[in-house]
Amino acid sequence: PSGKAKFIFEEPLENPIPVTEEFPLVFNTGRGTVGQWHTQSRTKEVKFVEDVSLKKAYLYMNTRLAKENGIQEMDMIRVFSSNGQNAEFMVKVTDNVQYGELYAPIHYIECNKLTPSSYDKYSREPNYKGGTCRFEKV
Repeated sequence: PSGKAKFIFEEPLENPIPVTEEFPLVFNTGRGTVGQWHTQSRTKEVKFVEDVSLKKAYLYMNTRLAKENGIQEMDMIRVFSSNGQNAEFMVKVTDNVQYGELYAPIHYIECNKLTPSSYDKYSREPNYKGGTCRFEKV
């Protein structure tokens, strides 16, 4: 060995799950609050964390997208994923999410239920980062 780092570069791939007419929005997932850890497997048992955390699954929606669809803060929507699953979320309206995207914290089962069943070809990690979707007001 030379003792030097070896960089491996690969051309970026096209998104395997592009938006379509039927599923025109990106469903993006990630951390939601410092009060929760992963899927609440540890923090759900901590009374203080439970007291300050939202009990319902929620997601963030862009202000313009919400206005165009008659959605207001705290409204409930049903999100339909391109993987065939659907789930209800409470909406938090914000300008911190891009138009055309819904962002849901990973700490609720409803979120991961909507992600595709695909895996990274190297690490075999599941694609819990997102997919495509549409929604309707409940």
